[in-house]
Amino acid sequence: MSGTRDVPKERIHLVVSPKTKERLTTMQERLDCQSMTEVLRRAIELLDVVTESQDRGDKLVIERADGSSTELHVVF
Repeated sequence: MSGTRDVPKERIHLVVSPKTKERLTTMQERLDCQSMTEVLRRAIELLDVVTESQDRGDKLVIERADGSSTELHVVF
């Protein structure tokens, strides 16, 4: 990501359960992210897309490798 060093940043402190920390670590490894911050940034971007889609009344559909699909119902 070019230019991200020039963007103002704010540091926050999060308190999470051990299970959440483990999930963050697992996702960091699975996604080959440099940091947990990157995992959280990606998750927030995805959540933004999902909630915007739901606000428009769009359907979220998961298409499986076998060709079947199922509608994803995300409850917030």
